[in-house]
Amino acid sequence: MAHKMDIPIVDIYTGLYGFQSVSMALFERMKTGKAQYLDNNLVHSALEVQKAKLIDQHLHGETVAKLNPPSGVYQSNTGDMVIALATEAHYLKLIDVIGADDLKDRSEYETFELRGENDGPLRARIQDIVGRKSGKEWMEILGGAGIIVNTINSVSEVLADENIMASGMLRDVQQAGMGVIRLPTMPLMDGMEADAPELGQHTEQVLRELAGE
Repeated sequence: MAHKMDIPIVDIYTGLYGFQSVSMALFERMKTGKAQYLDNNLVHSALEVQKAKLIDQHLHGETVAKLNPPSGVYQSNTGDMVIALATEAHYLKLIDVIGADDLKDRSEYETFELRGENDGPLRARIQDIVGRKSGKEWMEILGGAGIIVNTINSVSEVLADENIMASGMLRDVQQAGMGVIRLPTMPLMDGMEADAPELGQHTEQVLRELAGE
């Protein structure tokens, strides 16, 4: 079933690709002195974001293969969490550490492809076990076994995360008319960002620069 995201993801990617395109065009002009023609649009960006899915379509047709089942979202007794399996060894570790001995040596679950064909019963069995503990407990158990796992946090929980703040990925911005807002920093541009201007704040400055004053 199609699902509409609440974030304008294609618009955001188009802006990022636009920034990348302008940067490369300026670099090329610096090297060769030649101007570049840029054609940046939403459809092109949407296709680029889905490049991996286009490759899937080429390899598997319209029936897109599931990504490393039983990877996915599960419900602990404290909320949703994600378990991601990158290798066959991760699957064997998963069923071992969760105590699902009944899933061992089952021919229908021997490979990612076979697990994809029998994903329903397999996920139901794992969900039954995962639902008995908290997300924090599973983070310790699965993470300790080298399995990729994380709880799905609310926006408030992310903004209050000590590790994210310590890494410098968020900053508090004093925005006119809105107070203090906690926003992400731009990668590789720490300290170079400015607050969003008010409507018309720089109009006079821009017009003076254009007039050569």
